[in-house]
Parts: sequence; structure tokens; C-alpha cells
Amino acid sequence: LDQLPYASHATGANALWMGVPLLTCVGDMFQGRVGASLAKAAALDDFVTETLAEYEARLHWLLKNPARLASAKQHLLTKADELPLFDAARFTRELEAALSTMVAADAASRRASMLTATTIEPPPP
Repeated sequence: LDQLPYASHATGANALWMGVPLLTCVGDMFQGRVGASLAKAAALDDFVTETLAEYEARLHWLLKNPARLASAKQHLLTKADELPLFDAARFTRELEAALSTMVAADAASRRASMLTATTIEPPPP
């Protein structure tokens, strides 16, 4: 179970890596949203709730449906290398692509800025 207002960070990621599903509730601040990001990146969207009432209801449902907990655990243990949360190579590729795009956009912006900032004076008569 994740906690509020400060959701799990490394502990939640470690739990998911070990095959432990993480039930969480989206908080109002960054610190309260990390658990939801982790669960979604592990493809456990149904373990993310929006309100405390929904969190409590989902917990009770999961306790009455151990098969869902077991399937979530199996999913984590067998698919971990394919999940965005644990796919370091994919993360690296996507980060490199994003950084390359930002550098190219910055360079293009600087070139455009240099072109518009330069005024060409006509030669003297």
C-alpha cells in the first residue's frame, strides 16, 4: 500500500521490481504522484486511484479478489524487462532522442535569432 501525502519513490519501484503490486492514490503534489507514475509505468493502471474513497474501495476489492493480486504479481515478475518502468535501454534511447530534439531546436532558434538580429545596412553612396 502506498501512502499519502508523500507517495513511495524508490521503495515503490523496488517493490514493483520484486513483484509486489502497488496500490496508490494520486496526490495533489509531486510527492503524492510518484506512486501513480510508478504503477502506470508498470502497466498496473487499475492499482491507481483518484480519491481516498476509491483507494479504500479498491483495497477491499483486492482483498476479496486475490486472483487479481496474483495476476498482477505474475505480470510484474514475468514482464518486468518489457515494462517502461524497468526498460533502461528504452529509457536511454528516448532520453537521447528528446535531448537531441532539444539541442536541434535550440540551435535552430539561435540561428533564426542571429538572422533576425542582424540588420544589413545599405552601402554608403
